[in-house]
Amino acid sequence: MVLLDTDILIGLLRDDADAKRKIMTLHQMGIPLSTTSINALELFQGAYASVNREKNLLLVEELVESLKQMNIDFLASKTAAKIIKDLEKEGKTIDAFDAVIGAAAIVSNEVIVTRNSKHFERIKELRVEKW
Repeated sequence: MVLLDTDILIGLLRDDADAKRKIMTLHQMGIPLSTTSINALELFQGAYASVNREKNLLLVEELVESLKQMNIDFLASKTAAKIIKDLEKEGKTIDAFDAVIGAAAIVSNEVIVTRNSKHFERIKELRVEKW
């Protein structure tokens, strides 16, 4: 299973050829697709801010419901906090949302599919696949 980050989901919603190709490849390989409630939150934020609010809210809802939902549990929360503090000790920062998304992938032993590799590659235990 792979965890789809917000950027590839936005690409899919915007009909981006690269995003569609990556999703299709994963689907053809029989790899289950998942995302987190944090990614859903980010998508809904964008939909609420958009000009075509109602249409985009519906599109986001349909997309998110089509994916396995990874909940942020106790272990993911604890792992995210450790990621944030470990990076701070190295003089680096990470957005809390990115830390939680990365932690969810780690505790579920999933690869994260993203173009936001600059942020996620700082998380040592996380397997990142660029699209």
